[in-house]
Amino acid sequence: SVSNLYNVGETERRKLKDGYFGPSTKSSLTISSKMVESLFSNPIDSSGDMFATLDVAGGKQQIISTAKGEEKKPDNCVMWIWKGLTAIKIEIFDGTLNELVDWIKYTLNKYGIPMRNFAFDAIGIGYFLASFTDGIPIIGNSRAITEYDSAGNPITLGSYFNLRSQLMDKCAVLIETGAMTCAVDKNTIIPHGKNKTPKKLIDAMQEE
Repeated sequence: SVSNLYNVGETERRKLKDGYFGPSTKSSLTISSKMVESLFSNPIDSSGDMFATLDVAGGKQQIISTAKGEEKKPDNCVMWIWKGLTAIKIEIFDGTLNELVDWIKYTLNKYGIPMRNFAFDAIGIGYFLASFTDGIPIIGNSRAITEYDSAGNPITLGSYFNLRSQLMDKCAVLIETGAMTCAVDKNTIIPHGKNKTPKKLIDAMQEE
């Protein structure tokens, strides 16, 4: 996520790309607050291709009381709607797991997004979606995807520790070069975290 990359610097990038886990320093950040802010003013992608990505959470569950008397509430499922490299809408699911698959199909149809252009995190609860949709499951610790050049030849320059490292590095490059943009109002209030705390989108994206 952008909020993760906001705290990733060159040393951290070595962790992502090469599996190097040396010391991390705040001064080495490459995704700055200014870059995140620029997402909302970068040029809109002219592509007409529609995509969707979903961060899968548990959906609505009963409130659980802990030994300390605290309540645990699950995250919302957040779907980002993309037009090319421009995020154009945020859709939030707050129902039960039994309702999730139908909601996904409804939302993709609403924006004219083919299932093959839908990706979701398949860790934990999200794993079950692979049996019910033809979307692309993303498992962070799986093998990196083979990349190809314009002639169809495999690209062998560099290597990645796993798929998560590959995707985060690619995302970082898009942010650093200004290729990615967000057309959603940065002051949009979204429910954030396990307690669904109302927070501005820009603040959630820059959260440490």
